[in-house]
Amino acid sequence: MLDHLIPEPGAIYIVDRAYLDFQRLYQIHQYLAVFMTRSKTNTGLCRLYSQKVDKTTEVRYDQIVLPMGFYAKKDYSAKLRRIKYFDAEQERTFIFLTNSRFRR
Repeated sequence: MLDHLIPEPGAIYIVDRAYLDFQRLYQIHQYLAVFMTRSKTNTGLCRLYSQKVDKTTEVRYDQIVLPMGFYAKKDYSAKLRRIKYFDAEQERTFIFLTNSRFRR
């Protein structure tokens, strides 16, 4: 489906983690659109630095990262945000990747 998508600037795209394709995500990024996806457990990322988080929320960390694999670095050369979220109700942890730089 991402092959047929023409991203609109300012749009927000929620992408299933099965589509963790850095080349296609970078195309969304280049159109000045925002994407959010869940990270796969084996996604190689290098943490550059961590941003402060409110310890009273379910957000465990908010990091700026870069892809590490040869092809991933080639396909996505920009920085990403990696956010770890703990759902206390279901006792599950989720890790999200986004190109969004917006902070509350």
